[in-house]
Amino acid sequence: MLFDMFPDELHQHVQTVVSILPQKTMHGHEDQWYGINEYQLDRRVINFPDRIYRLEPDDEAIGMLDEIQIDILSCFYTRSADGFVREKYLRRILNGEIKDWEIPFIVKLSDEYVVEILEIIYKHLYDRNNDDFKAFCRVNKDSTYKSFSRMMSYWDAYYRRRFPDFQNYVGRRLFCECYGYTQSYHMKTPMNRSPLDKDPT
Repeated sequence: MLFDMFPDELHQHVQTVVSILPQKTMHGHEDQWYGINEYQLDRRVINFPDRIYRLEPDDEAIGMLDEIQIDILSCFYTRSADGFVREKYLRRILNGEIKDWEIPFIVKLSDEYVVEILEIIYKHLYDRNNDDFKAFCRVNKDSTYKSFSRMMSYWDAYYRRRFPDFQNYVGRRLFCECYGYTQSYHMKTPMNRSPLDKDPT
């Protein structure tokens, strides 16, 4: 399934990454992936799990990888069940030139419950030309709508007291300012509209 996460032209690099992945998992957790996220990318479908439980490779193994392979590894571990691991590999992606095939992993991280990760992404993207993110989100409108709704639900459940003004919440600003989320996305599924969210434009 790891090959389904990346474009075909990267599969040779993916094979190298697979070869260094440890067999052990967190707390001996059963080695299976939970939840599937599907996106359109360059006229093909990619998909990846909500969570993985595979432990990280050691530094010596990572040192055997080239730059593209490290990027692939970083995308893979943004799906880790450990939030600190997700943040660690997210920073590796953001500190380089963001490639089109890395965008789905960043957008998916944006709908999760760790507000500090949302803040990291926004800090790196807010003054960047994000036409690539906006184009990706337009192609994947349904998934982007679901991600926005999920982000909003986590704000309501965990952060509403800390950030009472949703209009200025970092998650909303990230989707609207950096990903181009607009009223047209919001109205994609009108019956699911929440009164918590005013016009996101």
